[in-house]
Amino acid sequence: MTLIRATCPTCADVELTTDDVRLRVCTDTSDRRYVFECPRCLTPRSAGIDEAGAELLVQAGVELIWWNLPEELTDDKDGPKLTHDDLLAFHQFLADDDSISAALDTIT
Repeated sequence: MTLIRATCPTCADVELTTDDVRLRVCTDTSDRRYVFECPRCLTPRSAGIDEAGAELLVQAGVELIWWNLPEELTDDKDGPKLTHDDLLAFHQFLADDDSISAALDTIT
C-alpha cells in the first residue's frame, strides 16, 4: 500500500493512504488541490499541488475528481449592483419577523 505524506497546519506531517486522499481538478481553471481529513485532528484539509505532484498521486491510485466552476460565475449580470444600502435593507428585513411572515404569505 502506498503511503502519502501530507502536512496539516495543526498537526504537522501526517501519513495517509491513497484511500485517504482525493485529487480535485477544476476543468475551467486547471486548479489542482489534494484534499484529506487529518487523521490526528480530524479536520478537513486541502492544498494546491503542481501538475507533476498530481500525476504522482494519480499513478499511486488516488481518486481523481473533475469539477467545473458554477455557471453563475459566467452569467451576464444585467441588474444593478448590490449596494451597501441594499444589504442594510435586507438585514433589517431579516430582523423583522412580521416582514418575513408577510413575504412568506405571498408565496404560499
